[in-house]
Amino acid sequence: MAVGKKIHTGISEGNFYKPEEASVAGGSAGVKEPSPMEVRYTSFKAELRDAEGFRARLLLRDEDVKELRRLMKLKQEELGEMTLRRDMLEKKLDTLAKEKDLEVRAFSASER
Repeated sequence: MAVGKKIHTGISEGNFYKPEEASVAGGSAGVKEPSPMEVRYTSFKAELRDAEGFRARLLLRDEDVKELRRLMKLKQEELGEMTLRRDMLEKKLDTLAKEKDLEVRAFSASER
């Protein structure tokens, strides 16, 4: 009877456990290793959080790319306007140079 009482007391206190539980739990009763399904669930949740973070970063980069393209288009238009102005001023300069050259020739011809 005493042996039965010791076994009953030991079981209720958690002194008797399976050998694989001892290696898994590190010898302490009450510590339970998560099931493979729980491990996979937590890793899946972490992957989802990471994916959401990546998605947010990609959206920000897309917005940045759109803004840079818009700015590039504006700069190209500005460059086109400046090129047109330069060409017009060069043409005006050539015209004035020709006019002055003709005036010089006319003046030198009249002096002779």
